[in-house]
Amino acid sequence: MSDPVDFEAAWQFVLEHERESIRRIAERAYQEPMLRRLYPYTSLDNLHFSHHSDYPYSSLPYVLTADRYEARAADHRPLAEGSLDDVVKAVVEALASPLEP
Repeated sequence: MSDPVDFEAAWQFVLEHERESIRRIAERAYQEPMLRRLYPYTSLDNLHFSHHSDYPYSSLPYVLTADRYEARAADHRPLAEGSLDDVVKAVVEALASPLEP
């Protein structure tokens, strides 16, 4: 079972991450109450979210960074591309959709 303290520590970790791209995404994602309730974790240059802090993590929409920002669905299909605001909003909308896990 996940401990709320784990979530807070994970958010602090990504908000202070060594990679600027992760910090920027985390700072924007943290502004969203729906995302703030989830456990954030990084994989490569991506910021993922989970319902719990235990592995295996939940398969949820996430934010990909390469040369640009992109929102991806849990099945990795593209949801949105563009500004950081646009892709974070797309992740939130996908999470709110009854069709997404």
